[in-house]
Amino acid sequence: MPAGNKPQAYMMGLDERSVKTNVCTLIFSLIWGLGSLLDKESRVKFSGWIRKAAEDGRFGGGQQWIHFPATGLVFDFYLDQALVSPICFRPRSDLTGTDFAFACPG
Repeated sequence: MPAGNKPQAYMMGLDERSVKTNVCTLIFSLIWGLGSLLDKESRVKFSGWIRKAAEDGRFGGGQQWIHFPATGLVFDFYLDQALVSPICFRPRSDLTGTDFAFACPG
């Protein structure tokens, strides 16, 4: 990537893994910080918006850094910082051994 096109974080001396880890952590915080306040219908819309923004590269300076598993809402995944690239979100069932779906009242 030419120096003129590098995100500002790279120019501050951060390596790519650190930047991606920070972005994934920020997105996880965004999902739960804002999404936890929403009702069920709004969570579905919010999940779709987060997925679309990630696919469009809005969280990666024009590159798709954030990848979610193909099915489920963004609330059904956990942040796996050991797997920052290409996937940093994994199904919660990987942790529990059972299917997980976030239950939302209303």
